[in-house]
Amino acid sequence: MRILALCVALTACSPLFSQERQPQEVKISANAQVVEGSMLHLNGNVEITATGFLLQADEATYHTDTGEIEAHGNVRMKTDKGEARGNDVRWKPATPPNRIP
Repeated sequence: MRILALCVALTACSPLFSQERQPQEVKISANAQVVEGSMLHLNGNVEITATGFLLQADEATYHTDTGEIEAHGNVRMKTDKGEARGNDVRWKPATPPNRIP
């Protein structure tokens, strides 16, 4: 139940769920990264950022084609409108990212 509440809170305060539906540039960092097809597996000090958006976690899987994030362990998501914390988050932006550096 807490996971669902966190997902709803994250969706409501996320700038990537904007009415404009403009693609966002995404920046990713982690201690270890493994690419498997369109998935990027991230471990240790994971940080995913976009304009007005920050997600931090112990580990995460980032889908480069859709922008979907599955984050686990000490998850923290912060936006201009607020902050949410939890252990597990599955999140999908309204529009896929336009670039992954």
